[in-house]
Amino acid sequence: NIDGRFTLDVPVDVQELTISYTGYEDLIVVIPESNEIIASINQGNAVLSEVVITDLELAKRESRSTKAATPVNGNATFKKYIKENINVPSQARNAGIRGKVMLLFNVDSAGNPIDIEVKKSLGYGCDEEAIRLLSEGPQWTQGTLSEKNIISIRFR
Repeated sequence: NIDGRFTLDVPVDVQELTISYTGYEDLIVVIPESNEIIASINQGNAVLSEVVITDLELAKRESRSTKAATPVNGNATFKKYIKENINVPSQARNAGIRGKVMLLFNVDSAGNPIDIEVKKSLGYGCDEEAIRLLSEGPQWTQGTLSEKNIISIRFR
């Protein structure tokens, strides 16, 4: 309704929801026994000219003059690589840490991610694992963005 109240039909085996909206930070919420969630999401720092990648899907943002870098073998192959190679750090698993690490990066002429920076940190070893995955992963095709590319890697 006008107050932002709504109902979702959620399968019984789903235990958490991810609340997201363009321009705001994602929020992961564990569904309580009462099945009632009161949540508020914070406005993010992303600039509209940045490429935001969610759920490991690479968003293609093209305009007349800019294009984001893309994995050489495509988005689906990159997503599969992440799923097969992610190692959730034990300290994160033990602390129940969940969420996304957001990385900024450029692509060199050989297709390697370089100048990798953590834009949104989870800590507990997740930042280092996200950097490792991007650094050791498939090569990329350079884009034409003047800003760095951005990617999110989800830890569950």
